[in-house]
Amino acid sequence: MKASLESFIQACGKLPSKLSQYDGLSVTFSIGLTNVDTRRELMASMTNADNLLYQAKAQGKRRVVDDETNQQ
Repeated sequence: MKASLESFIQACGKLPSKLSQYDGLSVTFSIGLTNVDTRRELMASMTNADNLLYQAKAQGKRRVVDDETNQQ
């Protein structure tokens, strides 16, 4: 499972360069990632992802923060 998360984080990091191939498109973004499993309610997972998103935004543009490392 961890390999999948790491692959997803790497893919997210490539998005700005992929999207910049389109004329006149300038993209910046931040992402908060969390695992959703049966032990945690969906709403709690969404709240956690939202908190991670705000952590990513606080770190600056083009950041991905996940609940395992809390940074990228």
